[in-house]
Amino acid sequence: MVSNYNTTDIIKELSYITEQNEDIIKFFKEFSVENINKINSDNNVSQLFRDSTIEEPNNTKIIQYLNKIHSKNLTKTILMIKDINFKSVDELQHLVNQCILKIKRESEQIKPLIGALCYELSMSHYTDKENNDNKTYFRKLLLTTVGNEYISSSNYDDDKWSKEICSKSMTVIATLYNNDVVPNEILLSVFDDLKKNIKYDTKNNNMNCVEKSIQICIHLTSSLSNNENIKTIKNDIEQMIKFLQEQLNIYNENLKITKKSRLELLTCLTTLEKLI
Repeated sequence: MVSNYNTTDIIKELSYITEQNEDIIKFFKEFSVENINKINSDNNVSQLFRDSTIEEPNNTKIIQYLNKIHSKNLTKTILMIKDINFKSVDELQHLVNQCILKIKRESEQIKPLIGALCYELSMSHYTDKENNDNKTYFRKLLLTTVGNEYISSSNYDDDKWSKEICSKSMTVIATLYNNDVVPNEILLSVFDDLKKNIKYDTKNNNMNCVEKSIQICIHLTSSLSNNENIKTIKNDIEQMIKFLQEQLNIYNENLKITKKSRLELLTCLTTLEKLI
């Protein structure tokens, strides 16, 4: 902060005071123009030194690096994040949370870049200094977080259930699957859950869960890409297509769900057909 006072003028005015009490004597002794200028100079140097040595927190770095991610600087971003020395599991978890958030919020051009980043960071970890064998890996934290989100968002009977939240969870799973982070077992487990919810039940007069599951199935299938991973589960995809076709025939016959939901069910199976 720059002072509004002229130190030289203050000292000059004080020099006219004839009463030499202890305070005035101390002022002249300790706060001469030379001393004040020296103190100000030292403070400036000290501040410059502090500014140059202050290191940005890792959480701040993570956000800055991820916000700048682009197809032209993906490799550079990966290297910068890998270079971060994670000082706690919480910092590594912060990276996980930010990656998931980016997949949910970013454009279709950026989502796969975040997925590729997650794949490259799979082996990044935090190591407990007291026990070098105790390592927490990025991939484990990522899959645990994604799994917990999926479980909490797939309870369609919960009053707090949100189509938007659940759909974004499907987008995250598909994006990470496309980039070989989420394994086949997890994707097929999600398919099995959808099958259980969509399957026609003569005793079920409440089709709300069926219709919600069909909506979510669209978001999952439309986010999957035709890649090597999909080819490894071709038989499972074909079984899923057959199942959806059977259910569509049943619902078209008994009209238990809305026309919109039946069209969405058709969209799910045609989307899967394009993958194989």
